[in-house]
Amino acid sequence: MQGITKYGALATKVRGMRSYLLTEEELIKVSGMSSVKEIASYLKNHPGYRRALATLDPENMRRETFERLLIYSAVRDVRKIYMFLDHEQRQYFDTFFIRFEISFLNNCIRNIFNKYTSPVDLSVYKRMFTARHSKFDFDSVMNARTIEEFMLTLRNTIYYEPLKRLLTLDPNPSLFEYQRCLDMFYYTNLWKSLKKIGDKYDRKVLLATNGEDIDLLNLLCMYRIKAHFDVPEKDVFYYLIPVYYKLKYNQVVELAACKNLEDFLNACKKTYYGRYIDTSVPESLEQSYAARRSSAYDKSRRNFPYSFAVVDAFIFNKRVEIERLISIAESVRYGYPQKLILENLNIGGSRQ
Repeated sequence: MQGITKYGALATKVRGMRSYLLTEEELIKVSGMSSVKEIASYLKNHPGYRRALATLDPENMRRETFERLLIYSAVRDVRKIYMFLDHEQRQYFDTFFIRFEISFLNNCIRNIFNKYTSPVDLSVYKRMFTARHSKFDFDSVMNARTIEEFMLTLRNTIYYEPLKRLLTLDPNPSLFEYQRCLDMFYYTNLWKSLKKIGDKYDRKVLLATNGEDIDLLNLLCMYRIKAHFDVPEKDVFYYLIPVYYKLKYNQVVELAACKNLEDFLNACKKTYYGRYIDTSVPESLEQSYAARRSSAYDKSRRNFPYSFAVVDAFIFNKRVEIERLISIAESVRYGYPQKLILENLNIGGSRQ
């Protein structure tokens, strides 16, 4: 089987780590808990989060700290996998690690915009970054209190130029614009990096999975624009990742030109993804997109069990799991009923 020599040990390692992902039954159990404290206590004893949450005191925790430590659990898993990679594979992994840096930078920008008397404590991120990955001074970035100070701390990093271009176009960008700029940089940088992977087999597998991911994110973005906002056709592309895989440029042009949601759904049916997405009920489209993204990663993992696809799928599944846990904790904090939480996350009996 192709790749077994190169990826045998890594695939075995990742399969073991997958056993620590939460099952659907466990997510249902968490969603029925009565408080965030109860959720935190449960996860502290779960093998997938025990070490990352070791310092957390559920009785006296801040919500932000709990969320950051959940994210830190993903970084711990990333580091475990990193030790099994060769030099070329680590180059791609470093590209992926940018996602965590951007999450940190977005939180720093939010602190600057909100001008809190006591800014959200981001020190938990510090344990995520090392000189091997990050090229900025963590404390300087975290302590920046103005955009000017923030930009100065990033001068010699990969993030400086895209943010500088943004400021050239708009001297007073909104918080959304800063975050959009960094997120857009992540995906375009990721795509360019994947195309440079020397191993043709790895390159093909990773371009396929991440290409579908980007296509679906663009479809979801356009759906939200058509469903909830009045954005001129020429401005739709501003919000899209400039990468095209199975969703071709001429199809994106057609989708962007749709005048209403009905036309958009009909145009969706003509794309590669039309067969996978339920367009009969517009409100279910977001869940359909999410299910297809998950299916694409799982299919790649099964079809290419001795390739980087097993790593890519695990990282995606872990990220989705953490996003779900954060959403569940927030919903429980506001007293939402379990049935509604499960419906919103398409878990359990709510699954289509």
